[in-house]
Amino acid sequence: MGMIDLGSLDTAGLRQVAISMLAAWLMGQAIAEVYRFIHRGRERSAAFVQALVVGGIVGAMLMLAIGNSVARGIGIVGALALIRFRTNLSNPLDMVFIFASFAGGIAAGTGNIVTGAVGTALFLAVVAGTSSLMQARGVREAELRVRMPASAGAEDKLRSLLRLHAATFALLRRRDSPEGKDCRSWWRVALKDGDDGGALTRVLLAEAGATEVQVELESAAPEAGAGDDD
Repeated sequence: MGMIDLGSLDTAGLRQVAISMLAAWLMGQAIAEVYRFIHRGRERSAAFVQALVVGGIVGAMLMLAIGNSVARGIGIVGALALIRFRTNLSNPLDMVFIFASFAGGIAAGTGNIVTGAVGTALFLAVVAGTSSLMQARGVREAELRVRMPASAGAEDKLRSLLRLHAATFALLRRRDSPEGKDCRSWWRVALKDGDDGGALTRVLLAEAGATEVQVELESAAPEAGAGDDD
C-alpha cells in the first residue's frame, strides 16, 4: 500500500486511511501497555501513557496529510518548528517510547504497516526483556538531587563517590545559585543491590559535603533527605 492521496474521497482511499489510522492506534496502544507493564508499581503520569497511545495516531495523520506533496511537508515542518515542548523527561527511556510511538504512526501513515508492526514488536520485546533482567538483578533506578557548596572539584568528588556507591549514573542538569555560593545537580542513578537510597544519601552528606540530598525512587515517593527541592 503506497502513499494515499487524500484529495480523492473514493471508498478505496477512505478504507486505506482507516486501516492506517487503526494500525497506528494499535501500535500506540501496545507501546503504552508495555510501558505500563515495566513501570508497574511505580509513579507514572497518566497523561504520558495517553500521549503514547495518541502519538502514533498524530504521526500517521501527519504523513497522510503530507502524502507525496513536498510543499505540504515543508509547511508541516515549519508549523511544528514553532511548537516548543517544555516537558522534562527524567528517564531517557521515556523519550525512546515517545519516538517509538511516532515511528509506528509514521510507518502506518506511509503505508508500511508490516514494517511498523515488526519494528514495534521487536522494540517492545527487547525493552520488556531488558527491564525484567534488570529487576531480576535487583537494580533500582532513581533520580538523585544534590545541593552542595560551589567549590573547585566538588563535582569531581561527587562523581567519585557515585562510582563507588551506585551501579550507574548520569548527570541530567546542573544549576548554580545566583550568589555563586552553592549549586544544585540532578542525576539519574541505578542503586546497588539492597540500597533504597538511604545509604547513598548518608554517604553524600558525610563525604561529599552536600547540604541537601534527595533520592526519588521510581517505585516510591522521595526518600527522606536533608531539605526540600525548590
